[in-house]
Amino acid sequence: MPAVDKPLSDLLTYQSVSPCPADFDAYWERGLQDNICPPSTQFAAYNAIQAPKEKLVYPDHGHEGLPMNGEANFQFMMQL
Repeated sequence: MPAVDKPLSDLLTYQSVSPCPADFDAYWERGLQDNICPPSTQFAAYNAIQAPKEKLVYPDHGHEGLPMNGEANFQFMMQL
């Protein structure tokens, strides 16, 4: 298995054997030009999560720090 697929595999394995489903809210920020953490694997993992979730997509950014990252994270945490 390619190393890039391991986190998704771990997540799916955990969800299949866990006696309780994930009960956390998830917030993902994703740059679509990311060649380190490919968006396809990130969306696959995001779609596998059965908990409340939201995502923020930056089409013109890669793996670098994302604009307004701190403020968006803060706003999400304030909703918890």
